[in-house]
Amino acid sequence: MNLLIRPVRLNDSEAINEMRRQEDVRANMLALPTETIAFTEAFLKNMGTDDL
Repeated sequence: MNLLIRPVRLNDSEAINEMRRQEDVRANMLALPTETIAFTEAFLKNMGTDDL
C-alpha cells in the first residue's frame, strides 16, 4: 500500500473535526465531543509554518 503524507490544509478541518470527536480517539487526546468545525478551522489558521 502506498501512502501520501502531506501537510494539513484548511479544507481538512471538517474531516479532522470528525476524527477528533470519535469516542475512541477522544479517550487518548484532549478533545471534546462538542468541538465545532469552526473551532478546528480556527486552530488550523493559527498554526505557524513550523507546525505544518
